[in-house]
Formats: sequence, C-alpha cells, structure tokens
Amino acid sequence: GMTDTPDPVFIGSNLVYTISVTNFGPSTASNVVANQFLPPSVVFVSAVASQGSVTHSGGTVVGNIGTLPLMGVANLSVTVIPTIATVITSTASVSSEQPDPDTANNTATITSRVNPPASDLAVSILDSPDPVLLGETLTYSVVLNNNGPSTASGVTVTNILPVSEVVLSASASQGTVTINGNVVIFSFGTLT
Repeated sequence: GMTDTPDPVFIGSNLVYTISVTNFGPSTASNVVANQFLPPSVVFVSAVASQGSVTHSGGTVVGNIGTLPLMGVANLSVTVIPTIATVITSTASVSSEQPDPDTANNTATITSRVNPPASDLAVSILDSPDPVLLGETLTYSVVLNNNGPSTASGVTVTNILPVSEVVLSASASQGTVTINGNVVIFSFGTLT
C-alpha cells in the first residue's frame, strides 16, 4: 500500500509518501525490490527504508529491500516537494525472485492534491504609555505573524495614524519603512 501526508499539500512544502511492502507468502521472498515513479512536477528530497537501501535516479525511487519473511513488512518513506498546483499521481510496484500467486496487489497508485501557497497573516498593535499626556512621545508596536502554512512574500503593513499625531520615527525588524505624513508603510518582504 501507499499513503501520502499531507493531502492536500501546498506548493513548496514537504509531501511524504509511505510505501508499505508486505510478503503475504506463501514463502519467504528474496531480492525484494520496490519502485516508486515520482510525478514530474516534484523535487526529490530524501528516501529511507526500514530495511535494505534506497536510491533515486531520473524520477524513480528504488528500494532494495532484500529478504522479507512470510508476513514480513518493510516500509519506504519518500519525501518530495511539489512545484506546481495540480493533482499529481505516483505509482509504486514491488517484485521478488519468487513467483507471486497474486500480482493484483503488487502495484499501488496514489493521487495527491497540490494547492497554491497560502499564508495566514495576523497583525496586532500596542501603544505605550497608555494613557499618554499631551505633547509626550507615544510608541506604537506593530506585530505581524505568519501562521502559515506557507512562506509569505511581498508582505506589507500599512499603519494609518491619527492626523493629530506627528510621526517622529519608525523602524522594522526586517525590510524597509516609508513615512508619508501620518501613514507608515512597513515593507517586510518575505516572512516565513
């Protein structure tokens, strides 16, 4: 069998395929090989096997599992990063040196949905001191969080202050700040 996590997945995030190979018999299987054919729109990251070794070449992951006893189970974990928002399909197949009385369960195919990147931006503002006396300096702290799941790019925050306040200065932990009268624009750029 084969599973994928998460589904749906976002572009640029890890998609993990888990391939489970079980020897249903009737005897021990030797030279067990599992092949996974990756969709062309993914970037291979890594692959590990619960036994044996794994290689990757040209969009195919090959798990050389070795010997699998009757009812023995071996797992392959393959991590990829999707690059296009679409529906992708991956197929895995398994074989061994011994004849297999039931080849219907030697192949598994899974379909995964890949969504465009999405970011949940949250902004808050605090003032200090509160209350403030006329003519004293008032400091606003603007906090921006990206709650994900994807990295956000081109992030800007516009802070419109009352016209009765004179903006003395503004700074940001990253990116640039533009002051235009009572409007302060923070250009943060990329926010993970």
